[in-house]
Amino acid sequence: LSLMKQCQAFLVGRRMISEGSQFFSDNPHSQAAIYIVTWIMDLCDLIKLNGTPVLEERSTYTHAQKMQAAPTFGFGKIHSLGMQAWHQSEVSGKMLGNPSSLIFIKSSDAEGG
Repeated sequence: LSLMKQCQAFLVGRRMISEGSQFFSDNPHSQAAIYIVTWIMDLCDLIKLNGTPVLEERSTYTHAQKMQAAPTFGFGKIHSLGMQAWHQSEVSGKMLGNPSSLIFIKSSDAEGG
């Protein structure tokens, strides 16, 4: 649960979600998958979110995988959204499924390989 709290704090700190809102819920934000990727990239990618190269040491590929697993668990198990792929309903237009289920972490993204 600590990585879920770190993700929540990151999103609030970047003003991607408001201070009082709960990112992890049974009704995720429509951009939840993008927010998760942004959080992981901010700590693990070799290029900063602004496009400049990172000079300091980054978190490892293994840590990036754990960061991805935390929201998968949070949305899937705690909020009962399961592992269905994140998608937009053709009927209602609402986003359905687990927003973390479409995220794939490549070792080259996290470790420059």
